[in-house]
Amino acid sequence: MNYEDTTKRKDSPELRRLLEANPLAQFPTMITPEGGVMTETAAIALYLNDRHGLGSPWSTSNLAAPQLATFYRFLVYIPANIYPTVTIVEFPERYVSVPKDASVTLDEVKKWVSQESSKRRADAWTLLETQLGPGVKGFNGRFLLGTDHPTVLDVYMAMMAHWSPYPRYDWLKENCPRLYEVAAETIKASVVVRQGTCADLQRPAALNSVFGRSRTPPFLTSTTASTFLTTSYFSGDGTQCLGGCNPLHSHSLDSCTPAPLCADETTTFNTLDRVLTNYTMYEGNATTHDWVVDSGKVFISSKNELVLTLTKDNNGTRISSTRYVHYGTITATLKTARSAGVVNAFITMSDVRDEIDWEWPGAKTTEAQSNYFFLGQVDYSDSHGGTHDGLTDTFANFHDYTIDWTPDTLTWSIDGNPVRTLKKEDTLSKDGSYYAYPTTPARVQLSIWPAGIPGAPQGTVDWAGGMIDYNDPDYVAQGQFSTIVKSVTI
Repeated sequence: MNYEDTTKRKDSPELRRLLEANPLAQFPTMITPEGGVMTETAAIALYLNDRHGLGSPWSTSNLAAPQLATFYRFLVYIPANIYPTVTIVEFPERYVSVPKDASVTLDEVKKWVSQESSKRRADAWTLLETQLGPGVKGFNGRFLLGTDHPTVLDVYMAMMAHWSPYPRYDWLKENCPRLYEVAAETIKASVVVRQGTCADLQRPAALNSVFGRSRTPPFLTSTTASTFLTTSYFSGDGTQCLGGCNPLHSHSLDSCTPAPLCADETTTFNTLDRVLTNYTMYEGNATTHDWVVDSGKVFISSKNELVLTLTKDNNGTRISSTRYVHYGTITATLKTARSAGVVNAFITMSDVRDEIDWEWPGAKTTEAQSNYFFLGQVDYSDSHGGTHDGLTDTFANFHDYTIDWTPDTLTWSIDGNPVRTLKKEDTLSKDGSYYAYPTTPARVQLSIWPAGIPGAPQGTVDWAGGMIDYNDPDYVAQGQFSTIVKSVTI
């Protein structure tokens, strides 16, 4: 299938063609070979399935009458009942307004709307869990309709589960285990993409094997004149295509802008001159700024330290380096918050979700936790993460936390003393096909975020020490919870 960028510039001919086809500029928008316009992901999926799936394992003609009825019911149910809550939870300000003389603030109303929408989303997923999957209604296959091959419904459900609730599939695993297993099976079946090793992602020639030749489902590999007009989620010059743009979610090698290389440097935070506090203004020029505030608020303390804030209203703060590290040594000197439900983090994060972590959850001020992830694969087992205690109070005292990352080993150190070493050779997958070891260029990120909040998975709340108490003396005294960063050395 042919795709077009629509985010080159506001006045680009690609964007004008999108607006001609779809004045709402929604993505994806598809133009059929006959010139018809298709919008809405579920509708496009059904159209392509009906047009190109005949005679393949994807064809709905393979479904028995009860399966077919369930297929159509829930392919409409998901975008009607789950998808809207994603937008409402993430952007409540689009749906509410508060008069100036009201006794409540807009932030309070937004919080209520988000909380209630989160509950409704959870209810919608829970109902889905009771209606679909292996063992339900005589459906005994691996997928939602009891088939041994995924259908478009499986793909749509797995995509929606990836969006939210956060953190990604964790909520689903804890609350809807049957759906979680189906999503895992769908992804493992390499329906849309085929994942190679992380090293493959660095070589253009190998990228075809990662995405598959057509980067589309098998029933779309035949020649078609359909054209997708896509917006910045997929490619272009928008902020989504700068730091954090995931090539595995894009349709071509150059969808994401090139990653600026790191430079040996120690950053102290005397001013915010090199910190861009409005991420929407970042245009990819790493020579003008060293850090971008992705969310939340930062300020410089009277002692020339960078303060990352967590308040009732800002949902925490995260900053990211504008340059990428591909192996090296990174040290952050910082103090943590010390309250239940609050998590402090210093990590590296690659665009394909390779991750190396230092984290400090809750009120535990004499320990730090290390972890790592490969391509976003969730693993919270004791063997994967590590807890390192014996520290002097991390709230009152600065400590140096180091990530020493090489192609073969990964070492976490505190105040210059190694506390854990991971060897790449020890991360070989069970089938021997790849190493689950971070190998892709990553940005450095520092954050403080709320884990103990309504709607969060219970396991996450417990890990963070319980629910956040905004009557905590630290919060009352300062009006915020804080992570304080003295310096970062790369």
